[in-house]
Order: sequence, then C-alpha cells, then structure tokens
Amino acid sequence: MASRSEQEDKSAKAKEWRREMQEKLKQYSKAPQLAELQIKLLDQMVHKLKQDRHDVGVQITEDQEELQWVEKEVNEIKSKYDPLVRRMTERKQQRDELVQQLQQFEQSFQGVIESVRDRIKVTNKYDSTFQRKAASESLTQSRGFSTEKGTTASHRVASKNKTLS
Repeated sequence: MASRSEQEDKSAKAKEWRREMQEKLKQYSKAPQLAELQIKLLDQMVHKLKQDRHDVGVQITEDQEELQWVEKEVNEIKSKYDPLVRRMTERKQQRDELVQQLQQFEQSFQGVIESVRDRIKVTNKYDSTFQRKAASESLTQSRGFSTEKGTTASHRVASKNKTLS
C-alpha cells in the first residue's frame, strides 16, 4: 500500500510531466512537422494516462485487500476481547459483593468486640466486688469481728452505754 506522501509525489510528478509536455508542444509548434509531433505527444500523453489509470486501479485493489485483512484481524481480536470484557464485568461484580460482605462482617465483628468489652467491664466489676468481699470475710475471720457498716458504730454505742451505766 502506497502512503499518502507517495501518492502526492506521483501526483506532483504527473503534473510536472504534463507541464513539460505542454512546453515542448509550444516549442515545436513553430516546426513544420507540427501535426506529427502533436500526434506523437498526444499518443505519449494518452499512454501515460492509461498507465496512471492502471496504477490507480491496482492501488485501489491492494487497498481493498488490505482493508479486508484489517477487518478480519479486528473481528478476530474482537472475538477474543468480548469474552474477556464479560469475565472482567463478572469479576468486578463478584468483587463488589465480596467488599459488601466484608463490610458487613467488619460491622458484625465490631459489634462482637463491643459486646466483649462490655462483658469484660461487668466481669471485672463483679470480680473486684467478689475479691473485696472475700478479703473482708478473710479479715473478719482473722480479727474475730466485722468492720461492716453499723457494726463499729453499734459497738461504740454499746460501749458508751456500758460506761454510762
């Protein structure tokens, strides 16, 4: 296939050739054998035009063949490309679904974490209350008396009553 610049070069050469032929005709118009020369030049011009016509026809045929080849290649590539696009679309959809599931799992897990934190707080509070009571009972047993609210005050009141009487 000839490129555009090659076609332009051919066109420019043809114009130059025609211009030269016209100049030659002008030069020979003064000669006595003008008619013969003009016929000869016209024959050359016709031959050149027929050759150009043939060359253009061949070029058109070559361009059409190349166009058919390009269309065939496009169809082959498209037949491979379309399934890839469909598969990519399916995978994007799967990815979006997985992202949504992961977000739901993350929210659920955050809820579990919050629940565990709350349970730990309650358990720690219960444990500290239990430990405090166990320590108080242990101390009460080792001392022999309790220091609970009201017990000391009642001992004081009782002891004051004993001293007053």
